[in-house]
Amino acid sequence: MTLPRSVRQVGFIDVVCPTESIALLDVLAKGDIPIQPGMTSDGAPPLLFVAGAPRSGTTWLAKIFDSHPNVLYRHEPDLVVAEPRLPTICDSDALDPYLRIARDYVGRLVSTCDLKTAGKLPNFPKAHDTWFSRPARLAAIVGLRAAARLTPAHLLRRCMLPEFHVYAHAPRPHVVIKSISALGRVGLFAEAMPDARIVLLVRDPFGQIASRMVGEAKGKLPVGHFDLRLLRTPQAERFQLSPTQLERCTPVELMAWDWLITNQKSHDDLQSRSNACIAHYGDLVADPLQEARRLFAFAELPWHAACERFIQRSISYRGPDRYFQVLRDGARSLGKWRDVLSADDQSRILDIVGRAPIGRRCLGALPA
Repeated sequence: MTLPRSVRQVGFIDVVCPTESIALLDVLAKGDIPIQPGMTSDGAPPLLFVAGAPRSGTTWLAKIFDSHPNVLYRHEPDLVVAEPRLPTICDSDALDPYLRIARDYVGRLVSTCDLKTAGKLPNFPKAHDTWFSRPARLAAIVGLRAAARLTPAHLLRRCMLPEFHVYAHAPRPHVVIKSISALGRVGLFAEAMPDARIVLLVRDPFGQIASRMVGEAKGKLPVGHFDLRLLRTPQAERFQLSPTQLERCTPVELMAWDWLITNQKSHDDLQSRSNACIAHYGDLVADPLQEARRLFAFAELPWHAACERFIQRSISYRGPDRYFQVLRDGARSLGKWRDVLSADDQSRILDIVGRAPIGRRCLGALPA
């Protein structure tokens, strides 16, 4: 195959050097590559989006997928690479002008290999690894993480991790992108890429809001605000939500409205699409093996023993409970929101989210 300038071939190894702007989806899709099982009709690798609101369990689910040896994972690349031509909150009746831009944008997301997007720990062995590629990748991650403590963020963003793909010894990777900022665009992505799969993960409002409050109090998250663009969505108009009404809301009520509108919109945008699946964090925590197997089948990614080992490692974890900890027993923390939210907070959240179907579904699934 003919490789772009930003890919240098070394023996059987293609070393992707994302210091130049390329779309990895195009690199993988073009050239004389025979179609392999799991690839799309045009030869592109299969693609899965894992989307959800912040603090909804998306990182854990995405890392379950990433534990598969044949997955190429990108962690929140849309927070690193912006596309101002795409609306942050898309009108589901006016998607056509943005379809091509969306497809090109996803290619850029996949080709992003900075520390945040390609260096999220834990790091897993891959089918394309050689005796030196994984140690080299781990050394680069550790080195850049150490440098992050001393280097200004804007300089570190220019440092990219090398990607090694041994095509002669491994199938095309199954690409997984995880996002916490694409809820307003998931319908557009589903329309633009019908061969892709999208999993929307929804967490109950009590747990998600309580986790946000803890993160803000610890300085781990910026203080949230309600995006006024949400007021133009049919979901907000359904409740006649206005700026004047929002001005009278408490911070907890603003979080509840944000939870309701963003999750209900993404749910409505995806519910009738065959390439989308709506999952619930509570179901994943209650039976992670069964729910993960269901989502793997939906993504058309064969189950692997490495994924089961990672799940078992997660649910048996008994170490420190750090805020951004990936390894954690979700069942142990499922009811922690009761220690964070006062009775008044709970009442205010219940009054708001109980007005919409997705809120009633999540509240009805909560353990007593």
